[in-house]
Amino acid sequence: MVSKLSGKKQFLNWLIQTIPLKQREAYWILNYLLNHEIILTKTQFVERTDVTPRGLYIADVHSTNNGLILYKDELMFEDPEQIFHEIRMNWRQPLYLAIDFVDSEKALLYQSILETNPYYDESGTDSLFYERLDADFNNEQYRYQLDWLTLKINEALETGNRALFEKYSYQYNELKNLSN
Repeated sequence: MVSKLSGKKQFLNWLIQTIPLKQREAYWILNYLLNHEIILTKTQFVERTDVTPRGLYIADVHSTNNGLILYKDELMFEDPEQIFHEIRMNWRQPLYLAIDFVDSEKALLYQSILETNPYYDESGTDSLFYERLDADFNNEQYRYQLDWLTLKINEALETGNRALFEKYSYQYNELKNLSN
């Protein structure tokens, strides 16, 4: 069994030697973490650092995002010197670190140190997805019913069927009133 600190060091060494990162300053920060065990022990490797109180995001060259971002108290910093200074000066605070690289889900070293982000509720994204899906479905259903009733009203007018015209017009108006 590899200790957490040892696993983090193994991963960072592998990352530095293997993955081409987007910004060279990211290597400097990773080496700094690697050489300062006290900071590394307070570092948690997680996903979605943008929702943490103090999160560092580092990306490889394939990412479309900026390669080095620090999120702190809902602010975003992209200046490497400012990021390094913040990490160095606030070493007692927990640091949440996300590394975005190709096939990260297949990298066993990374997966072995990856922890659950206490500030990110993954189940919330699913429920939000289903809420949006449900709202879209209801909206489509509403438009379909209006279109169908409009078609039936037009047919009733064309055939001169007053009873059907009044029936469908009433249903159309009721549906419109429900949406308001």
